[in-house]
Amino acid sequence: NSSLLKILSIPKETLPLFATLCGNDYITFLLKYKKFINQLNTYKCRHQSTNNIKNEFFKNISNFILDIYENVNKLCDEKLDPQKKLKLYTEELLKMKKKENNKVLEDECQSKIIESIKEYSLTTLNENNISFIKNEIIKSYRNGKIYETILNVLYNNQFKCIQYFEDISKESCWNISSEERKETFKFLLKRNYSSGNNRNNNNNNVNEMNTEVEKNKDNNQRENNSNQDKKTKKNNENRDRNIQRKFIINELIRKDNVVIEEPININIVLNEPLPIYVEDRFDLYLNTYKSNINRIKRLPYYLIPVASCLRSFLITKIKSDSFIYREKDKNEKSIYTNIVNTFSKNNNKNNNKKSSSSSSSSSSPPNISNTSTQLYDYEFEGLLASCVAAMTLTFFHRKVYNRIFNPTTANKKKNQNHTIKNRNVYSLKSNIMCNNNIGCNNSYDNIKYHKKRSLVLEEHWCIKDICDYKDDFENAVQIYAEFLSLLISNSNTLQVLNLGNDFPELLSLYSMYHYIWKDAFYSMLKKKDLFRHKKNNKIYYIFFVFKELFKYNEEKVEDENYLMFLEKNYANIIKSILF
Repeated sequence: NSSLLKILSIPKETLPLFATLCGNDYITFLLKYKKFINQLNTYKCRHQSTNNIKNEFFKNISNFILDIYENVNKLCDEKLDPQKKLKLYTEELLKMKKKENNKVLEDECQSKIIESIKEYSLTTLNENNISFIKNEIIKSYRNGKIYETILNVLYNNQFKCIQYFEDISKESCWNISSEERKETFKFLLKRNYSSGNNRNNNNNNVNEMNTEVEKNKDNNQRENNSNQDKKTKKNNENRDRNIQRKFIINELIRKDNVVIEEPININIVLNEPLPIYVEDRFDLYLNTYKSNINRIKRLPYYLIPVASCLRSFLITKIKSDSFIYREKDKNEKSIYTNIVNTFSKNNNKNNNKKSSSSSSSSSSPPNISNTSTQLYDYEFEGLLASCVAAMTLTFFHRKVYNRIFNPTTANKKKNQNHTIKNRNVYSLKSNIMCNNNIGCNNSYDNIKYHKKRSLVLEEHWCIKDICDYKDDFENAVQIYAEFLSLLISNSNTLQVLNLGNDFPELLSLYSMYHYIWKDAFYSMLKKKDLFRHKKNNKIYYIFFVFKELFKYNEEKVEDENYLMFLEKNYANIIKSILF
């Protein structure tokens, strides 16, 4: 925050105002509030401290905020409670802003400004009475290891299911991750309220854990000195083990075309804390996403979040009979046969349907219900392919590929040894040790040194494509929104289980930006025939999909080995999901 404040030249307590005025999920200035956005675009800059801000819009906002700050401090006591001061800043902002011509629009704008500032208010969390939230959780929040959106579950007993671009005639895209969210809420409540979590949070510190073990040994010796004390303690433990605490978490979630508040009931046993050891917490994470299997654990750690999301996504669709795939012929199994037979309620009864194989849809996809969204095999494979393409900005960037596979590099043998070792690695610690040699854990460095993805689309998804592939697109919009909700839920679970505290390498995965490239996914619809090729455990034809859809971002570069490298990683992930 200190670096940001220095650049913006504004006081710390006004940061929620800046975050709001920049535009966010609450405020869409450019679309609606013309008077206000015009005021900010043309605001007079009179504060010399802001002269170094290069972006004119941000400079104007900083000046606007500094004027608000001066006006409030002329009239109020500097010793005021920060929360009360923020309220005064908000009131002054509403006085100074230009009013919209339409009263309804103006009321809406003011309401969203107030709500946004409240959401971004760091002082609200830091200064209020928050003794009910454990210090280690507050410390994680201040260090960026747990985000405010999930912390709000403790602070306000509320979780906001952010609205994505989706079809409002379908059920909410957040329904797909309801089980995972509920488990994550339970983990967070256990972390905060269970009695065993009073211990020091740095559970990866071996010395501290050994000290704790020694203390427990001493306690046991003292208890054994008195049979009566032992019986008393056992009775107390049995009593505590049965003590449950009930919570109600209110989810703000879309239903049809309105947002409703839906209560989620959660019970926790106060004597059942989260595990101390990181590997046990990692297993909880994998279990939550139906992915605690050796094939997933053997993947490089940076592929586990996307693989676990996609596996959970697929299994949920199979269980609800909403996954549609094509069998090849009577004598050959589909790559999906095993997982469908394992998880389908009807033993494949509804899943042997055939979807259209034409490159453009001529009829609407069949639906089992009016509101559920069906997942087609080519959509599932396209999702994974888009994630692999997205990772050409980071872990699959061409520079990373060259460092690993270029024969002239000194690290080739070292990287090959890592790959060989990793085949039998199942612990998170060993996984990170084996795969943390490619240097993509810093988002700033990824953008600075990689600059952009190694692959770019030959043709961007456009209005004409939407018209040509209308039916496919309508279904794909909802599928991608559901996938995003699972990614966010996955991130929240990583945060709540505090895995990034034990392994900082995981912190860069919290944003999930590595795996997101929406246009690439939509573009896959144009090549869905390529996903219909005969597949086996070794060949998935992603090479040809990439070759037709993408080009290299560097001129005069053609390297089919790089595309084969991407296809190999694609195959590695999909096999870990399906087999």
